[in-house]
Amino acid sequence: MMTLKISVALSNFSGTPDRFCPEGYREPMRVQERVAAVAKLKGVSAVEVAQTDVTPEFPVKELKRLIKEYNLACSSVATNLVHDRRFALAAFGHQHQKTRNAAIDEGRKAADIARQLGASEVTIRLFSDGFDYPFQVDYTTHWNTVISSIKTIAKYASPDINIAIAYKPREPRKHLTVASVGKALSLCQEIAMKNVGVAMNFSHALVAGENPAESIAFLSRSNKLFQMYFSDCYRLWDDMLIPGTVHMWELMEALFYLKTTKYKGCVVLDMVPQRIDPSQACQIAVGNLSHFLEKTRENGYLRGPKGPEDTRCRRDPEDHPAGDVAGLTRFSSRAEGMPDERGHVPSAVPGATTCPHFRALVLTQARTTLSRSPACVRGQCIALPTSGTMALAVFAAAHFRDCPREVPAVRFHERAGR
Repeated sequence: MMTLKISVALSNFSGTPDRFCPEGYREPMRVQERVAAVAKLKGVSAVEVAQTDVTPEFPVKELKRLIKEYNLACSSVATNLVHDRRFALAAFGHQHQKTRNAAIDEGRKAADIARQLGASEVTIRLFSDGFDYPFQVDYTTHWNTVISSIKTIAKYASPDINIAIAYKPREPRKHLTVASVGKALSLCQEIAMKNVGVAMNFSHALVAGENPAESIAFLSRSNKLFQMYFSDCYRLWDDMLIPGTVHMWELMEALFYLKTTKYKGCVVLDMVPQRIDPSQACQIAVGNLSHFLEKTRENGYLRGPKGPEDTRCRRDPEDHPAGDVAGLTRFSSRAEGMPDERGHVPSAVPGATTCPHFRALVLTQARTTLSRSPACVRGQCIALPTSGTMALAVFAAAHFRDCPREVPAVRFHERAGR
């Protein structure tokens, strides 16, 4: 059974400056204060530091002592050069050798810090490497330079430190070089080193137009998912919101695939809580991740298919509580357009899916939603849209026999039609 090992990036406790408020929305905390704040969070066992957190005034030995004092571990060291004006045009892909070597030195510094802190992962964020205009860079030369730089850092870090490449479609450059899960995996395969993999961020995958769960499965096939970061967004921009607040279903599916692919690393909270206390935001995020992971295994619903021949990913009767088999059969046949007991093939249900993993999640959520709704308890109508995911949740709740007895039949009305 998978147990989440949750790490918190110290950057969550920054002053959160942006172009509208360059001085930040709060007073920035010192590294010592950030580590102390993480130590107070329930369910958190590690921190992620940046290579810039170590300075001559605050050496790595002091950071190691502080992390140990608070009974934490260091999950990884992040290298992000976007805040350094030396790398405004590029970092690891810069065509001037002196500037590129400076970026490579930052990567080497991160590997040294990771060794001293007992971490095995370094995340390289290539967020300075990309372009803003057509004909601004020579794409072939730029890619060759990026690959050469990463290979140089990986050789320095080998064999005990893994280098995880973080991909992202844009920000701060209008187009980033390593913009998708496919490009990130292609880079790893071209470098062809065991200690080079991918750092996947849930929000970055959404912005790239990906399904995060599919990207997890895609990387896991090659054993290249080295790091997993969580935040949330509205897909247009990397909003870095609390995970689970916008894309609940996608988060649950991503957690499920982390479990089924036997991901063994930490999941790192990487947010920018500008208008909410960072400790509160992190604690909510921890609760969301833990709660949704628990939902994926509640009542033993999430068991994989028996084998390749199980093309519909159907579940066996012995996998379910007594009295649930008929409801399962009825729901499966209606959702998948299969013949029911009388041989009739009903029309497809909006939002329905053939995957029982998702159907089980829908059922669990539907039970919780309907059983806790005051309107249900009073037997009143509920005004909810009857489309998409909610329609499937309602459909599941209505057709499974073990739906809570105290929930009466409910009628649904379209919001626009009322």
